[in-house]
Amino acid sequence: MLRQVLALRIIINRQFSSALYVTGDKAHKQFAVLKPIIDFDDQLKSRKDCLIENIKARQLSIDLNKVEERWNYFKEIERKKEILEETKAEIGHNISKLMKLDNDPDLEKEIEKLKIHLRLVKDEVKNLRNLSYAVEEGAALQVLSLPNVLHPKTTQCELEVYRYLEKSDTRTENHVEIGNKKGYFKLINHMTCYLKSEAALFELAVQNYFSQELVNLNYTQFSNSDFVKSVVIEGCGSDPSACWDGLTLENIHCIQNEGSNKLHLVGASSLYSFMAYFTKHFVHITQLPVKAFCVGRKYRTVQSTSPKDLFNLSQSSEISLFNLLLDDDILENMVDEVATLYRQLGLHFRLVLMPANQLSKAESLRLSIQMFSNSSLSYVEVGFVSFYEDYLSKRLLLSCSQDRKGKFPNVVGGSLINAQRVIGCALENNVLKQKPLLNDFLSKYIC
Repeated sequence: MLRQVLALRIIINRQFSSALYVTGDKAHKQFAVLKPIIDFDDQLKSRKDCLIENIKARQLSIDLNKVEERWNYFKEIERKKEILEETKAEIGHNISKLMKLDNDPDLEKEIEKLKIHLRLVKDEVKNLRNLSYAVEEGAALQVLSLPNVLHPKTTQCELEVYRYLEKSDTRTENHVEIGNKKGYFKLINHMTCYLKSEAALFELAVQNYFSQELVNLNYTQFSNSDFVKSVVIEGCGSDPSACWDGLTLENIHCIQNEGSNKLHLVGASSLYSFMAYFTKHFVHITQLPVKAFCVGRKYRTVQSTSPKDLFNLSQSSEISLFNLLLDDDILENMVDEVATLYRQLGLHFRLVLMPANQLSKAESLRLSIQMFSNSSLSYVEVGFVSFYEDYLSKRLLLSCSQDRKGKFPNVVGGSLINAQRVIGCALENNVLKQKPLLNDFLSKYIC
């Protein structure tokens, strides 16, 4: 056994330290916020074939057989640890019984043999425990990297489910050129953009309009934090070290540089901010469904090679949605609500169900809200609604109780509208018809 332990120590490389799954050997230097629910054994028993098809449909480079092999090896080590612990307890019990008997040379020899055996077992347990930490982390992280189940309505190609008005295929100037001529904004770089004149009023009016209508639809407005820790991002299925939906803060006084649970600027209007609030949260069954929204900023990492325009900003004004429910069969309702809200803008848009290979690992289904860019003659996503099933709830321990049984509610969330992207599409669309950016309907919501 010891030779096997030493050999395995050589081949196991722990390069990445998880903030979501913290093993026992790291407990003295890193606080374990939670331990996510891992139901991999149930997945293998009930829907292994579906999981293989899921990985294939998403075009992910995951070898499920290797993941299963590593997981089974971890389970085997756990079983061996249990046997050794039971053996250790039994030897200790036998020593205690023998020591209570009358002194006898033969008994003393037997006790000494048992003590030697006990020391050997303890050393074996120690060696196996040290090995198991590395194996446990590797196996758990591979299982946690598996994708969410696919929604029955997720297909292999885009599926348009709603369209309002028709697009024009006439190419126009880029919205940056149009906006500069009209003095609508000052765009310095991906991080810095100042809206002016009608563009600033448009942003305000859109936020007021959507907020008022969401309240009428029984949504509750939240005020979320702009910052979250790595454990939340990892719990939402993203890699904190390479997360595009936020900006990582480095070298700040309250966080060690080598720490894995860093601080990230994501913006209040972000799924991460909602999940930070609901992490390790118990929601009473009578409070479901939870319907919430937040008006605020959203931050993302943008490559320096991306075009410098309103479609590629590191910070944008958005309205995020967040729903908690036990039954996630609300796709038709979401389509109706989104379509009703957007029609009032008087602009062409379409609602599209995205294919499996364009979903994030956490998404089960994605309803994309798209407007047409007449400068690039292509559609731009100005909002989205994602369905996550219970994937996020199990990872971040968001729970409820039904019939005295613990349950994990389904999460539906996303960005209802990205104001800057809508402005860009509206400028390119309206210039063809000489229409103003701010129409009469939205003018009523400026206050």
